[in-house]
Amino acid sequence: MDSFRKTSPHSFETTTVATTSTSRENNNVNKNTTYAQVAQESSYPKKEQAIDIDAIDGFTLAEYTVAVSKKVNPSDIRFVSKISQGRVCLFLSKKSLVDDLTKDGNNVISVG
Repeated sequence: MDSFRKTSPHSFETTTVATTSTSRENNNVNKNTTYAQVAQESSYPKKEQAIDIDAIDGFTLAEYTVAVSKKVNPSDIRFVSKISQGRVCLFLSKKSLVDDLTKDGNNVISVG
């Protein structure tokens, strides 16, 4: 089985891991885990971690991401997508980051 580890922004290192009978037995135990248990342990973003922005024609999602990354650490941006009614939705890693960006009327994000 191969696993991948990011070594730089543009490359990955591949490591081969040997599979043993012990690890196969452990995998059988993990098959008894239910979807509900896995979903509870996962950290899906909450709506409190989202910022909705009115989209401007001609700008890409990458441009919105770069603009927001000037205000917050880029690793705190979980994902960006276009949503209905001409808006862009950004999910951040923590609710406190959303609060910091939205608490002032003076916090302007320049796109482009």
